[in-house]
Amino acid sequence: MTESDAPIVRFPLLDVLRDLGKSGAAIEASVLTTYAFDAAFYEEVLLRAFERAGSRLNIVIVDARQLAASVDDLLRQPTRAGRDYLLAPVANTAAFHPKILALLSAQTSVLSI
Repeated sequence: MTESDAPIVRFPLLDVLRDLGKSGAAIEASVLTTYAFDAAFYEEVLLRAFERAGSRLNIVIVDARQLAASVDDLLRQPTRAGRDYLLAPVANTAAFHPKILALLSAQTSVLSI
């Protein structure tokens, strides 16, 4: 099997975080890029899981126009940004649309593209 024939590995993020915790390898930082941002989902699900896994440095990089649109929705407004995580909008003439997640620690790191 060549490298191009290798299967794409898909993994549920919360399972990966749970497994890292069971192995004793806490994450120290998370970096997430996204096009659309749902603050309620990030803060209540992902950020809480990152914090349970030990992460104290959490960064979300998001398309500026999509972030502005989500802030207009009272149910999707960030409440913990700037205090518990860095929310960094990217202004671009085109859409900022990469999907990257990095979970970083001294023992092990996970990168999903």
